[in-house]
Amino acid sequence: MTTQAPSAAPPHHLKVWSDGKRIYCEIPGIPPKHAYITTFNYDSRGVDLTLSLLGLHRVDYDYEGRIPEGYTGRSQTPQQTQAEAILRRMGILK
Repeated sequence: MTTQAPSAAPPHHLKVWSDGKRIYCEIPGIPPKHAYITTFNYDSRGVDLTLSLLGLHRVDYDYEGRIPEGYTGRSQTPQQTQAEAILRRMGILK
């Protein structure tokens, strides 16, 4: 670990940027194919389509071990945990 990696992103990452009018998304190509850039309008529909692309190209390799039982992926402060328990007892949360 003597050299710094050029990027923390994996090699198959999508690049997303905007010029204020359009949203651009670069989908990496698999050799010999080149990368493909698609564009969407800069509005809620364009953001939705861009996020859909991110979901389509996701890779589930981050964690190869067994996920601990009860793990929700969220970390809560003790105050948040207590508030959630109260709301569950009141029937507001299920």
